[in-house]
Amino acid sequence: MTCAWPGEWLWTDYSQFGIEMQRAGMEALEVERASIGFVLCISVMEHVLARVRRAGLAEFARVLEPDGVCVITLDLMRDSERLWNSALNEQVEPEGEHGSVPDLIAEASDCGLKLENMAPCPARGRRVDVMGLVFRKSAATQPGDDRGDLSAGRPAAASGDPRTSR
Repeated sequence: MTCAWPGEWLWTDYSQFGIEMQRAGMEALEVERASIGFVLCISVMEHVLARVRRAGLAEFARVLEPDGVCVITLDLMRDSERLWNSALNEQVEPEGEHGSVPDLIAEASDCGLKLENMAPCPARGRRVDVMGLVFRKSAATQPGDDRGDLSAGRPAAASGDPRTSR
């Protein structure tokens, strides 16, 4: 397994279970269109710029098979729907630009991902709340559909440090 930084997230090597791992910016996955049945994004979306989040959602929609499932967890500002706005103890972007749960749901919908379920995590953190969302790619969004396709103008891959993707 290769890793962007030595020692980072080494416990996430799932290859022993036959799962192929890919480390890439979520907005530039090296995966064929409509080739994956399930995407899992655990507490990442809130740590990147809003434009990277939107590009990532479009990319998830592009790689998901019709009727595929996308599970996303989000760290939220306590007692709010605002996305946690910090990465490496620095503000990701101005508060008004960063977004909220309703913003993310609307962005996913624009990509052909329909919200099926949303539930708060019963265990609260000291500084954050956690929300789980389950989306399903519309069966009507077939390969070749323009929604969720970034191939015409794919942004550069994230470096791993969301602050450098500005």
